[in-house]
Amino acid sequence: MKGKILIILGAVVAIAVTVFLFVPFDKLGGGDSYTPFPPVDSEGFRTECYILPELLKERELFSQEADAEVLASDRVLELDGQLGEDGTGYLLCIFTGSPSKQKMSVETYLEFTLFDGEALYYDDECVEYLRYEHDTYGTVPLVNMSKPANERLSGNFDVRKRSYIILKFQVKREGLLYVDCRIEPTGATNIISIDSTATASYKTEASTLGKIEDLSIGYLSSADYNQGQFSDTAIKRTASFADGTENYMVIDLTYSATADNSGGEYVTILSGISKRGVLDATIESAPTSRINEVKTQDGIAISASFSLPAKAKEKKTIRYILRLLPVSGGNTAVDLFFVGMGNMPYTTDYYQTGEPLLTYTLSEDGSHYTVTGCNATASDITILDSLGDKKPVTAIAPDVFKGNTTIKRVVIGNNIERIEAETFYDCENLSQVVMGTRVSYIGREAFGGKNSLASGNFEIKDLAAWCAVELEGNTSSPFYRAAHITVNGTRIEDTNVLEIPKGVEKIGAYTFARSSTAAPAAQTLKIPDTVTEIGDYAFAGWSSLQSLRVPSSLRTIGYYAFPTHSLSSLTEYKGGLYAGNETNPYALLYATTPSLKGTLTIHKDARMLYHAALTEAAVSALAVEDGNSILSSDGETLFAYSGSLLLYYLKGSAEKSYTVPASVTYISPYIFSESNIEEIIFSSAYTEIGHHAFYNCKKLKSVVMQGGSIGENAFSLCQSLSSVTTNA
Repeated sequence: MKGKILIILGAVVAIAVTVFLFVPFDKLGGGDSYTPFPPVDSEGFRTECYILPELLKERELFSQEADAEVLASDRVLELDGQLGEDGTGYLLCIFTGSPSKQKMSVETYLEFTLFDGEALYYDDECVEYLRYEHDTYGTVPLVNMSKPANERLSGNFDVRKRSYIILKFQVKREGLLYVDCRIEPTGATNIISIDSTATASYKTEASTLGKIEDLSIGYLSSADYNQGQFSDTAIKRTASFADGTENYMVIDLTYSATADNSGGEYVTILSGISKRGVLDATIESAPTSRINEVKTQDGIAISASFSLPAKAKEKKTIRYILRLLPVSGGNTAVDLFFVGMGNMPYTTDYYQTGEPLLTYTLSEDGSHYTVTGCNATASDITILDSLGDKKPVTAIAPDVFKGNTTIKRVVIGNNIERIEAETFYDCENLSQVVMGTRVSYIGREAFGGKNSLASGNFEIKDLAAWCAVELEGNTSSPFYRAAHITVNGTRIEDTNVLEIPKGVEKIGAYTFARSSTAAPAAQTLKIPDTVTEIGDYAFAGWSSLQSLRVPSSLRTIGYYAFPTHSLSSLTEYKGGLYAGNETNPYALLYATTPSLKGTLTIHKDARMLYHAALTEAAVSALAVEDGNSILSSDGETLFAYSGSLLLYYLKGSAEKSYTVPASVTYISPYIFSESNIEEIIFSSAYTEIGHHAFYNCKKLKSVVMQGGSIGENAFSLCQSLSSVTTNA
């Protein structure tokens, strides 16, 4: 339908005032008095469209004298809808203006569509254009006369007289052929597009299983649809929806069968819109129905079939509903092919979506889309999962919504994987964010600057997916400031519990961090036994947290992953305060009692140390109880897993030099930061240094390495460091 959409959009731009073309059934005719494809009248214009196996009085057609005779001939109606034996035919389109109108610029348009029972084909996919002629009495001929029929033609003609289009063509394949012929006057603001249709079959009998008795087309908002509001006041005869906003087309069709059948015969509705739309379909009140997608030129069509009543002339009403999610500005055409309804097999309706809200740019390899632009006029934004060609929308480019003051709510599509830096920065009225289920990365300050999340809501549809998101800081996340957090439809504040789903292995940095000014998140946090790693600041700022379930599977805990205040649910043992689980209440050394001084003896069942546990403790030495299979200590340093992980270093130590044992393969982040160490010597070439491991060690002068890797900012602000020697 690509060409059709171009014409409609062009008309909207030129006319400036949008008027909807809706042809009610009583205007098309009905019952026994109905004539196939009657002329369409509107605003003083009239269109007629015929498919003929031969062109009557071809040589005299463009003469004033022959005109009335030809068009009044019963032979035209008798032959209408037929093709020659070799598939050749003539399309005759007649446009008649009003004596009250003046000369103006116009655009004419033709579109062929063929349905072979399984697929739709368009224009040169289904017909070959053999000859094209156009004539208008007494005016300048139209330009571009040699162009194919599916391209625009424009020029001037006197709308007070008749104008003809004649196209000789040959059908390339068997099937039912539909033709849409349109004129677009663009020189006046009160004129709308006028179109008429014709049909023919080639080596395929046009099915006449039923007859349309009544047809109405209307539109329904998403809110009314979800609430089941199908009243006459809810269903609008014309529609104007925000771009990217889900809405519904409601088609009520009353038909009668032409003969008895057992229900095995089906009438099919084929529906298509522009290639940047998304359609679903449902059928109500049909005894047997089936819905499937149909291959089209643009990849957009829905086929819906329903069985006819068993008895001839028995009437049946069905309701056919299309879910529309447009992303193109202006008017969009929805074509309905009633295959099997002999008296009206084809009609078109339009709905308006306004200016495009978002710009979607296709990747160089043609595999996916990125959101690269935004119209600043909308308050509610929905980022689509995919466009009409079914290619996913996977990313939002940097700065797309930056500084937008109209956006209040945004729904992130479920195929979005990346939200780049400062995407929603300074969206001061943004208060509602619904996160997609596949987001894996959110860039720096994506939700930073001024916004209204402090009084709004952040909705997480897939908590497990959110745990794995890579964030570039607190303000990359809507969770940080949002007043209310909704998870799977339930607000955390209503239960005061956040339970991480089973199967999650890693909780990323900053994922659930809260601002100091944000409302409390939850009092209870439950982490399942599948989690092995918790990133930096993952649950920082949880001022209301009182109960924490820590799994025995945990291997890594990031810097300030939890709040630093003492929890009411902690278990005390020899000056240490532990968080754990049902089978091991001592899994994590979380804090120490204020009275603890001297040596801290760690419980034999402890598995991990929270780095802030000893921040304010007057601990001069570390010890681990016999029987602990995970932790060990040399008095100043705490190790895990047979000494391979260096967990903690007493920053109050008087030692100026420290040699990292050869068994250590990883040094945890921040563990030497702000200590008095002056020299560090590595014994192994396979040691990985975590980020900020020696951050702000102002007295550190010398580092001797054997190789290994250095994390981000590992030696940042070490102002006395003058020598780094590598002996690899």
